Amino acid sequence: MTMPKYIAFLAALYLAVCLSGCGEDEKVKSMRFYIEVPAGGASGEVGKNVTLPQSGLNYNVRIDPLFTEVDISNVQLVKVASGEHALLFHLNEPGARKLYRQSVSNNGRVVIFEYGGKPIGARQIDGAISDGRYFTFVEMPYPELEAMVMEMQGDTRLMNEKLRESRF
Repeated sequence: MTMPKYIAFLAALYLAVCLSGCGEDEKVKSMRFYIEVPAGGASGEVGKNVTLPQSGLNYNVRIDPLFTEVDISNVQLVKVASGEHALLFHLNEPGARKLYRQSVSNNGRVVIFEYGGKPIGARQIDGAISDGRYFTFVEMPYPELEAMVMEMQGDTRLMNEKLRESRF
């Protein structure tokens, strides 16, 4: 193993140990974003199938997430020009870089949002996203959406605290 890979491995192991050492009352629900696999399997990628709860739309997405709860610095409930409610995720610097690179190379593909392991939202990438802010629509009634966003904000604060503590 080369020295940079070894150091990266040790850093990842340290972060995992620090995050797993938290009490049971500090569980954070997963927030994962998966990019659709190209149709026809031309790239040779094998993905996983996910189905949205209300629309029943089915997507084959990459197994590895584009970004996760570790990359999120804040989440907000916003109302877009059409009057629909959406989630706005503010990403930290590493998450913003990942999103930018993947939004450039995967223009036109769909990104599926899973919360707590359940697919609940989708958005088609329509261009490069360079500002670290990611909007997505979810298949959930507004009252439930409000409560979920509050829970997500608490989870995000907790995750950011854990990450700050693990750096020191």
